[in-house]
Amino acid sequence: MEGSTKRVSDEGRPTGATTNGVVATPARPLTRREHEVATLVAEGLTNRQIATKLFVSERTAEYHVEQIRNKLGFHTRSQIATWATQLNGHSLPTIPVEPVTLRQPIYRRILLEPRARALALTLMAALIVAGGGLAHVLSRPAASVAVPVDGLVQLDASTRRVIQTIPTGTRGNQIAIGEGYVWQVSYTRRTLKRIDSRTQQVISYGTLDGAPPVGVAIGDHAIWVATAYGSKSLLRFDPRTLQFTPAIEVASGLQSIAFGANSVWVTDKNDDAAYRIDPLTARVVARIPVGD
Repeated sequence: MEGSTKRVSDEGRPTGATTNGVVATPARPLTRREHEVATLVAEGLTNRQIATKLFVSERTAEYHVEQIRNKLGFHTRSQIATWATQLNGHSLPTIPVEPVTLRQPIYRRILLEPRARALALTLMAALIVAGGGLAHVLSRPAASVAVPVDGLVQLDASTRRVIQTIPTGTRGNQIAIGEGYVWQVSYTRRTLKRIDSRTQQVISYGTLDGAPPVGVAIGDHAIWVATAYGSKSLLRFDPRTLQFTPAIEVASGLQSIAFGANSVWVTDKNDDAAYRIDPLTARVVARIPVGD
């Protein structure tokens, strides 16, 4: 298997996609332990049961499951189970998906497709506009660059003109704007970055316990960071003291985060649920099932 690894596309799916399914070949080879965990997921074991069987902590088991998801481009345990079952049955690991048409990533389509340009800029402006009609978007270098360095591109939302590019030094997952700065989280570096678009100063803050962040939102004079695994998966960063406060217990497997209606909202990909958190009490006030 290690001799047939392929790259994952920029859109997050393994390469080799067809209209009938996606060939799930990892971007990086799975370790022996990750193969063991994938097999146990296919047997229907929970993270706690996997931890007991392998004599590791539950958090370690969660970490292995998350790494498998990332390497294979999967989002659910059932996808891992299907892949592992087919692999152990000596057939080509695939997972059925809805018919898709692979397209250029949005940051490339802005340059290549004139008709998509206005829509893309409108979406960026609607989601992450700062004062003065400015929009920001994460940029990634071409694969041919020897030492990739990601950055933040600042655009004029009205003229579509690139104002500046700020190197951040790490691959960012998501950005948000507030409290006078642009904030970026990086899953691979497990950091929250504060970016000053006026001076181009970039300062990194490591997450609590090295938890990998998957999303960032701003509200109630705080920076909120959702992390991928561990029950204490919601972090609050105080932009005045530049410190994380104690982690908030929500659920393991958070996928996205937003702030609205005086609440923090997160989604849990493991349990197909959304959670509402009161920022004043730092407690979950509602759990909302959103699907099977």
